[in-house]
Amino acid sequence: MKGEIRLAFIMYDSRSGSTMLASLLSQYKGISVSLESAFISRIMELDQNHKKISSAKDIVNYLFSEIQFEELGINKKVLEKKIGKVKVLTKKNIITSILEMVFADFNSKFCIVKHPPYGYLGELQEMFPNIKLIH
Repeated sequence: MKGEIRLAFIMYDSRSGSTMLASLLSQYKGISVSLESAFISRIMELDQNHKKISSAKDIVNYLFSEIQFEELGINKKVLEKKIGKVKVLTKKNIITSILEMVFADFNSKFCIVKHPPYGYLGELQEMFPNIKLIH
């Protein structure tokens, strides 16, 4: 993945065909779809619920406490090192670091995350102004 992240989300309700849609989209050249994980919502919640953005190790341990995050196939130590190198530990920088790892093997025009972060769309729009939503 090179340059600015062109990010899209599949927004869905449970049992609505989102897995089939993700499968169909991933068949197209230039489109990569992640496995389902709530990592973006979990990152957005860091300042809420008294979870502080403190250290790379704490953030990585928090993310890996979600089983679906583990299924993304990210190496825990490599992610901790990558986040540890970020100069300013912001939500956007953490999300970008993870997306770069999730989509590292793809040269895609769009990186689609299969997760509906409904409560954070405004913040995400500010972080990633060109965000696309598929509902």
